[in-house]
Amino acid sequence: MAKGTGLQLLDSIQGLPEPRPLIVLISGYSEVDEYKAINRGASAFFLKPFQLREFADSVLEIFEQES
Repeated sequence: MAKGTGLQLLDSIQGLPEPRPLIVLISGYSEVDEYKAINRGASAFFLKPFQLREFADSVLEIFEQES
C-alpha cells in the first residue's frame, strides 16, 4: 500500500466512530495474516485464489449478523 500497511488501514478503520464489517482479501506475500487481521477487526479473511461460493456465504453471514 502506498501510504501505509494493510494492518494500519485496519486499525484506522476500526478507530472510526461507526466501524463497518471488514473482509480482507490478500494474494501472495503480505504482512497481513489471518490471525493479525481478525485481531484487528476483520470480519473475514480470504487468501486468493478463493472459492466464490465461500466468499459469498461469508458476506451474507456478515450482513445477517449486522441486521
